[in-house]
Amino acid sequence: MLISPSPPPQTTAAIHRNTFHLTRRLWVASGFMFVAVVCAFSISLMFVFHYYKTRVHDTESRSQPQTAEQIPASAVAYREEIRDCGGRCAICIEGFAEEEKCGVIENCGHFFHKDCIDRWLKIESRCPLCRCSIVFQNRP
Repeated sequence: MLISPSPPPQTTAAIHRNTFHLTRRLWVASGFMFVAVVCAFSISLMFVFHYYKTRVHDTESRSQPQTAEQIPASAVAYREEIRDCGGRCAICIEGFAEEEKCGVIENCGHFFHKDCIDRWLKIESRCPLCRCSIVFQNRP
């Protein structure tokens, strides 16, 4: 029975080379993990900030309800140029007629019939489409 000779022992250079490659892989993996943790933390922080910002804004608008008379006239602009008004009013789902005034909410740019948006603003202070607030803070 023939026994194969045992492999020669590794030299110190080979050991150092293997250790170097292992250390290098460890550093690369650690770098990726660090970047992943920083990204996850940043994204979480953005969500918390966004939640806090919208939560505080919602509480302020609920604590100070405003009627259509209290909303500044600059919140809604009225135009007679039908080509700027888009296709249909999102409140009544009807198209805009020629020479008909349509109101545009300045914050978001959505168009509605003048009567429709005036009635809407008597009960609600947000855009019917995107729900953005059209309540403005009074500035001195």
